[in-house]
Amino acid sequence: MRIHPFIYAALAIFFWAGNAIVGKIASGEIPAFTLSLWRWIMAAAILCPFTFKAFWQQRHWYWDHKKEMFWLAFLSVSLYNSLQYLALNYTSPGNVGIVCASTPLFILLLNGWLNRQTIMLNQIAGILLAMAGVIYVIVMGSSVALAINPGDVIMLTAVISFSVYSVLLKRLPSNLNAGGLLLVLMVLGVIGILPFFAVDIANDRTWDWQAQNNWLILFYVALFPSIGSFFFWNYAVKKGGPMLTGLSFNLQPVFTMILAYFILKDPVLPSQVFAVLLIFSGIALGLWRKEKK
Repeated sequence: MRIHPFIYAALAIFFWAGNAIVGKIASGEIPAFTLSLWRWIMAAAILCPFTFKAFWQQRHWYWDHKKEMFWLAFLSVSLYNSLQYLALNYTSPGNVGIVCASTPLFILLLNGWLNRQTIMLNQIAGILLAMAGVIYVIVMGSSVALAINPGDVIMLTAVISFSVYSVLLKRLPSNLNAGGLLLVLMVLGVIGILPFFAVDIANDRTWDWQAQNNWLILFYVALFPSIGSFFFWNYAVKKGGPMLTGLSFNLQPVFTMILAYFILKDPVLPSQVFAVLLIFSGIALGLWRKEKK
């Protein structure tokens, strides 16, 4: 089993699950694109003193590959996160978690197409089993049942965007410093968010910058799902590959369910517990590979 990179991917998913909860809380207080912009500005400001030197040492490579870096930043920092906050204005964190669980399917297809990588039978079986757990949650009518609404469609678009990012990320050279890479993605991602932010300005969507709770929300999303999750996820993809780490997205509805129970007081149903067992079984099957003598 290749557990090491999967643990890092699971940590990233846990922080992203928290991001869905906090994003839902913020949906009535901070406009979606405004939250996305200030999240990454704060995250870049926190990270810069620790990673600028590493970026500067490799600045020539980033400049030579500026187009590729911009698209990676746009797909992940700009598009994925902005669309997620927008989706939470129309749907629940549980729905966001369920839609995110479809990420391995898109990574599987895109990786086989773009990187021409062979898809193992145990990976297919693991994804199908884990997705069966997600579908079971929906069919049994749990409190996080998936409904067709604009929020779910927006989140599905975000998932496809992040799947493309995860596959393309594998192509970057292994000697790139993780901190410097993350700083570059953040700065370029902020530039990509500006057109979305202009929409909030044009529609006169403002937020109370004097409210302490709003700054606590910004601090969480800037530190944990921004710096923590992206560092863990990028490391996991480089070490384990996009298909292996993509399996961890099946943990999204599980973590979201747990956090929603403690923070939003959503009940946990027996059907959800059974679905959790299916999801973890699928992940274990996808991680397992027979050792060759």
